[in-house]
Amino acid sequence: MALQFAAAGRMKAGGDASSSAAREIAGAVGGGAVGALLVTPFECVMVQQQLLGTSLLQTPLDIVRRHGALDGLYRGLGLAALRDSIYVGCMLGLTPVARSRGETRPRTRHAAPRRALRAVEPAAATRGCDARLRREAA
Repeated sequence: MALQFAAAGRMKAGGDASSSAAREIAGAVGGGAVGALLVTPFECVMVQQQLLGTSLLQTPLDIVRRHGALDGLYRGLGLAALRDSIYVGCMLGLTPVARSRGETRPRTRHAAPRRALRAVEPAAATRGCDARLRREAA
């Protein structure tokens, strides 16, 4: 996560005010892809270690022996980059842009009850589904 924050911050730097929203989102998406590039070998070793039950030192050696260094350690890089780009793009790019645009609206005197209602709506909307799933599981 720290790698994603650092990469996204580095990619967002610079530019003029007119491209700030696009730069925020693009920088965050790029930060997610760079983070995936750096973390994929470790995730690959972790998953293979869980599946095979081998030691921390033996697992990367087995991966390299079976699939080669780059092909083995970077298996799944494309999907990992896509996953992290979407996640970090939304979390560090889209959310701050949407939040800053939402703050420009004037506040009304009934804003607090509306915020409280918005917090309860998702739970109320999924309550029927949750209850049905619990009954089916029992």
